Amino acid sequence: MLSRWILSNVPSWLVLPGLVVLVAGGAVLVQMYVRHRFPRLKGGEHNDATRFAFGVVGFVFAFFTGFVVSAMWSQLNSADVKARTEGAAAVQMARDLTVFDKADSDRIRQSLLEYERAAVAEWPTAASGHSFPEAENALKRLYTAYEEVQPRTDTQKTFLGTSFTNLDKIS
Repeated sequence: MLSRWILSNVPSWLVLPGLVVLVAGGAVLVQMYVRHRFPRLKGGEHNDATRFAFGVVGFVFAFFTGFVVSAMWSQLNSADVKARTEGAAAVQMARDLTVFDKADSDRIRQSLLEYERAAVAEWPTAASGHSFPEAENALKRLYTAYEEVQPRTDTQKTFLGTSFTNLDKIS
């Protein structure tokens, strides 16, 4: 739970340096405590072992930090691609409204706006790990608005099919 709070409330550019300072500072504090508690360890042969151990620990820490950074970057890119795809699909749906009858177009436009507001309101809730049922309800109403369309022309049929495909992209 603490890790979720940290990742939600602390800027990502500050998390990694903070982690490095925490681990390195903790290692120095442990070394100071052990040397204070066991003064005979200040001898030369023990210092060589300590240097080697710090080198190994530092390498392993850097290795795993690289994996964590790579995984976080991949998640960030994946989320960015998904958000762009959803946004582009919604914009295309709004542009395609011109081919439908006025009543259908107005009803769908209103449902799109409701979904947009609910999706924007969902972000802070989703960041804290909770669900936001209003966004799901707005999406269901948007589906219903499209299902109520009775296409009269081939163009309307084609655009309705494209709109359902775009709905799948944003859901």
